[in-house]
Amino acid sequence: MNDPNTLETALDYARRGWAVFPIWPVASDGSCTCGDLTCKDTGKHPIGSLTPSGCKDATTDKDQIGEWWETYPEANIGIATGAISGNFILDVDAGGVETLQALEEQHGELPNTPAAITGSGGYHVFFKHPGKRVANSVKKLGAGLDVRGDGGYVVAAPSLHKSGKRYAWHPDLNLNSTEIADAPDWLLHEVTATTKTEPNRTSASWSPPETDQISEEEARTRLLESRNDEHRHATERMQRGESLFEAGDHHASVFAFISFVRWTLPEISDDTILRLLKRSIDAMCCEKHGIDYAHECLRKANDSFSTSDKAFNQRAKKIFTPFLEKRKRTPSADQAHKILTTIPAVDQRTECAERLARHFFRKYRGPKSVAMDTVAIWNQMLCSPPLSLDELYVVFERAATRNAEATNG
Repeated sequence: MNDPNTLETALDYARRGWAVFPIWPVASDGSCTCGDLTCKDTGKHPIGSLTPSGCKDATTDKDQIGEWWETYPEANIGIATGAISGNFILDVDAGGVETLQALEEQHGELPNTPAAITGSGGYHVFFKHPGKRVANSVKKLGAGLDVRGDGGYVVAAPSLHKSGKRYAWHPDLNLNSTEIADAPDWLLHEVTATTKTEPNRTSASWSPPETDQISEEEARTRLLESRNDEHRHATERMQRGESLFEAGDHHASVFAFISFVRWTLPEISDDTILRLLKRSIDAMCCEKHGIDYAHECLRKANDSFSTSDKAFNQRAKKIFTPFLEKRKRTPSADQAHKILTTIPAVDQRTECAERLARHFFRKYRGPKSVAMDTVAIWNQMLCSPPLSLDELYVVFERAATRNAEATNG
């Protein structure tokens, strides 16, 4: 069905350093070939049997790409955006052209850079990655303007859209005629600025992970284990892609459910949560409480969770448990944190690290590895900048020697 050779194009993108992956193709009747008759992301979502982690499995390896397209020759092409491909994309919906024009009148025109025309009549405007994290966002810049950065992806030309139109490079701004440009300063400021509320804690505090730390299967299981019947039933509807809540019950119920999801799954990225929610949110057919409202609810839930004791304990346990859970007389996460933060602050990081190591030698009288592990954790959490490995080894040896001398003396 696909006249263009999507494999050759995918390989060309890979040669440019853009990581690619296969996306479900569109059938002749405009439906998604994934087999889900209610699919809301026709021709836009990864082929899970080939890339179980979605865009995180994107690659520039030509052999892997060849294997994927041998299995699905008509697959659409996904380009993973962000540092992995050295780019980020301004996604201009058909209704976002006026918004972009207003921004250009205010800040100046965008530079010439490659741009693709999407199947729905919008644009994907490509820019060089700035070397620091570019967050994915929906309408943060204004109506009809999204950003695809680190952890995101776009469907690329010559993929087929459900409308029957193909994604295509702009005739005057294509990869052969135009070099990818740096984004203007005003745009960089918007896409790299953080809006996360910084809680009054050490760097051990929680923030939404960029990549999932547990599998989606485990995430679903955990949600279904809720003792709250309403949350559990909403989870079941979400998994089936049914309307999340009935009309008239959207505003508070959606926020409550998203808060429940975030507090239950602190190890899951925002992108994954929104993807899991999207079909059920769309099924509510509510213009006021669509995916943008869900995104705002998730942001508020993140801010609430990041300042909670639960978030801190979850993060602390994640850091300390692998190192300390098998030791005798193991401190709890909270105890370990108190030990770390009550060590007298000193200007010299090496002196503070040595004090900490000696403290653990004395307190637990265990093998040197206990102190070494703990100081390494302290170094990661609280040192800015952290000590190098060579510096840490010097600290360990000096602390062990001095502690032994003090004990023998």
